[in-house]
Amino acid sequence: MSDLMVVAGATGLVGSFAISTALQRGWRVAALVRDPGKVPQRDGLEAIATNFDALADLSDRLKSAAPTAFLCALGTTIRTAGSQQAFARVDRDYVAAFAQLGVAAGAKKFGMVSSIGADAASSNFYLRTKGEAEAAVRAAGYAHVEIARPSFLTGPRAEKRIGEKIAVPVSTALAPLLIGPLAVYRPIAAATVARALVAGLEQSDDGVFVRHFLELRALANA
Repeated sequence: MSDLMVVAGATGLVGSFAISTALQRGWRVAALVRDPGKVPQRDGLEAIATNFDALADLSDRLKSAAPTAFLCALGTTIRTAGSQQAFARVDRDYVAAFAQLGVAAGAKKFGMVSSIGADAASSNFYLRTKGEAEAAVRAAGYAHVEIARPSFLTGPRAEKRIGEKIAVPVSTALAPLLIGPLAVYRPIAAATVARALVAGLEQSDDGVFVRHFLELRALANA
């Protein structure tokens, strides 16, 4: 039987691509979603109705399935969430709880989508929240952690993000000038980030691996 990957954020831009990639590479996938009806039925994929405010309730069920890896693509915007507090609940608290769920279920590997510049000590609220989420994952106890730190993500979002609508075309136009250390700021396709995360979770090395633009692209194409 193939290994099981548990995915949160399955209906989002990176999460949906991650599921497709994992299934294509031979994984079984359990997608934790509020509404399983929003996840197309596919061989090897199980959509599990989930209350993200009570993730621990799934511990026994997932432990019996013996998952190998957890992949977190949860994320929102302050505008969509409605407040900084509501944003942090999704992008930090849910991520931390999902990481804890994975450890309780016996998973040894964890992958997550973070952000370029994530830093728990940052004065910027967004970057600080992302950094705090990373810190929670690092402290959870996994043998192998993949942290993707993309700049702007490109791809067919169902949710329109005004900031990205403006910034992505600008950063795309400037991309040829973003070389050397500045390459981390290049926009990157969500599908590339998803492929890189899945490929990273298939590696056997122990440790915490923080991936930026060039490494994400290389890993996705390996």
